[in-house]
Amino acid sequence: MTVQQQANTEGAAVTRTDLMHLLQEAGRPEQLDVSGQDLRGIDLMNCNLEGANLSQARVCEANLCGARLSKADLHGADLRGTYLCWADLRGANLSEADLREADLVWADLHEADLRGVKLERATLYGASLGRADLRGALLDKTDLRGADLSWACLGGANTCERTRSHLRRRGAIFREKTTVIVADRFSEKVGRYALGFGFGLLCMNVVGFLMVVGVRFIFTHRWLNRHPVDH
Repeated sequence: MTVQQQANTEGAAVTRTDLMHLLQEAGRPEQLDVSGQDLRGIDLMNCNLEGANLSQARVCEANLCGARLSKADLHGADLRGTYLCWADLRGANLSEADLREADLVWADLHEADLRGVKLERATLYGASLGRADLRGALLDKTDLRGADLSWACLGGANTCERTRSHLRRRGAIFREKTTVIVADRFSEKVGRYALGFGFGLLCMNVVGFLMVVGVRFIFTHRWLNRHPVDH
């Protein structure tokens, strides 16, 4: 059974002390439910919140650096200007969340649900977004230098390649494309070598045939000179 923070009639923000107390009551972080609560400016650096429910919570300008948030529910959360560098957000639900101007440097967002997320002017330098779902995500002026988007879902087949090319020009990394290019180049080289080998073999056969014909002609000519035919 989840432990849920009761709404404060005075509208006071949840503090780190409050959250640690709730975590103790819950026993496990996945039993924590602070959905819709005010966590603005809270310091949860390196805190274990794996699987916790923070959906619709106001967590803007908080310190979540190094926090363990894998499988956490953060859909619709207000995370504007929040520090999430080095945070573990693998498999987290961040759909429709507001991450404008958030710091996600080296964050791990592998397989995260980022559908419809607002990432304008956010920093994703060196972040891992492999196999993340980015359909409908707003990435205007997002710092994507060194961000790994390998196998990420970027939309339909018609727009995926255009989006990929655009993001690559902005510094994003797509490792699966590199693999394909290497394979294509390798196949091309093998094809050229096979063609050259086949052509060389054909030339050798032609030369061998001409040599045999030439030798037979020479021997026939000599034999005829030695044994003239009487008319």
